[in-house]
Amino acid sequence: MRKTNCFLTYCLFLLSFYAFTSCSNNDRSFVETGDHIVVPFGGEAKAIQLNTPYWSIVSINDADGKPMIGTISSGYGDNLKEEHNALLKYDGTGPDKTLIVDLPYQGFTLEKAGTNTIQLSMKENFAPQPFVFSIVLKSGNETKEVKITQEGQNRYKFKSIEYSINKGDGVSDSYWYDDLDEQQTFTITPDIGRTINVTLFPFDYSNLSFSSAKFTSDDKGAFAWINDEDTPLEVAIPCSINNGTIEYLSKKQQYDNFEKGFLKNLNGSISVAMNPGTNKYHFKYEMKKTVISYTLTMTGAKTNKDRVFCGKWIMIQPTGAFEYVKDE
Repeated sequence: MRKTNCFLTYCLFLLSFYAFTSCSNNDRSFVETGDHIVVPFGGEAKAIQLNTPYWSIVSINDADGKPMIGTISSGYGDNLKEEHNALLKYDGTGPDKTLIVDLPYQGFTLEKAGTNTIQLSMKENFAPQPFVFSIVLKSGNETKEVKITQEGQNRYKFKSIEYSINKGDGVSDSYWYDDLDEQQTFTITPDIGRTINVTLFPFDYSNLSFSSAKFTSDDKGAFAWINDEDTPLEVAIPCSINNGTIEYLSKKQQYDNFEKGFLKNLNGSISVAMNPGTNKYHFKYEMKKTVISYTLTMTGAKTNKDRVFCGKWIMIQPTGAFEYVKDE
């Protein structure tokens, strides 16, 4: 009788252990990293660890649960293929691909970093609010959603902007721009009936739309940061290089990546003999391209750490020389 009781007790123990381990295995997700990943605003790489090589990214959803679109990149070099404005999906058992989301103030990439690993690389978040999205993963019949939360930006305070003439910078050789788009007419009526001299002001007649002045940078964050003052940042603007010295406009202008066009007023005039009837003419302008490097330093309002942005200030401007061209 005692042996029978021991045997029954042993059987009950095995059944209980099996039931416990079965429930534990069923409750265990194929995503080992967890269902919520927090990333600092400055960006960071995170590994999403799985316990199976059989997985797929079903979709990537924004904070409202709507599918995000982006670029799917595959292959390398001459075999590189990119599918833009695509719904982001990826079969982990298939060829290597990179999912890319590039928003104005945030961005990230997802790529396979091993049989059981997905590499999430977050860019810096330049928006003041957190960047929230989710990655929907599937393995077999199980679907798992991993939420990503990136902290909001801490805003920046202006510290300094410095200009320099580096290798490849400087002033180009001059060239002439034929401003055919700004053809002018001057009519002498029959009652006058004679040739008269007319003074023309070429820099007043043309809107000089062919002029250009703009900040550029390969660093996307150079124009995405949020100013702590809640007002546009105005900085000193170079207007020329004279004997190796950078000269500046008297008035500051807004720092951004928008076209600023013609920078400074130029004087010039010419006296031309106009014949009776309609006289057509336009001007040619001597132009030069100037490239100056800049370094913008901003300080994080929360971290008190400096963030440096580098780029180019590029100007294509008239020198002041011009030619009168009579049109038939």
